[in-house]
Amino acid sequence: MRYYIYIFLVTLFVFQITNAQIDSIQTCGQDSSGWTYPTFKLKGKLAEIFTISDCQWISGFTCHIRYNGKYVLPSEVFFAEYDAKGKQLGRRTRLIYPHLKAGERGYATFRFRTNNPSFVVLEGVWKGEWKNPY
Repeated sequence: MRYYIYIFLVTLFVFQITNAQIDSIQTCGQDSSGWTYPTFKLKGKLAEIFTISDCQWISGFTCHIRYNGKYVLPSEVFFAEYDAKGKQLGRRTRLIYPHLKAGERGYATFRFRTNNPSFVVLEGVWKGEWKNPY
């Protein structure tokens, strides 16, 4: 019996740590053909500075991204694709997005490596100034 309680507590602890890392979940809906767009999960400071909306299939998966200026822009932003079961689908990819000023909105392009990820996790790296993704 103690073994099952121990397993339950460890599972609960791991679940809480995993969910604590995701600070914002944003959805973009579906297109006119009914294809559902992936859900975006922003980690850490990204959740406080970016809003993702109005996604379309243009030169990859392109979305509006709004920067509120609460923190400086990260030097780089990476994203990883996941299936519905939470399994990562390949390695992470650098997000293509413009240098934005506080309150500005621009376009971010996700170059997906898979056909239909269920959700996408974005993570920022703050190591100096914003780096041009091109």
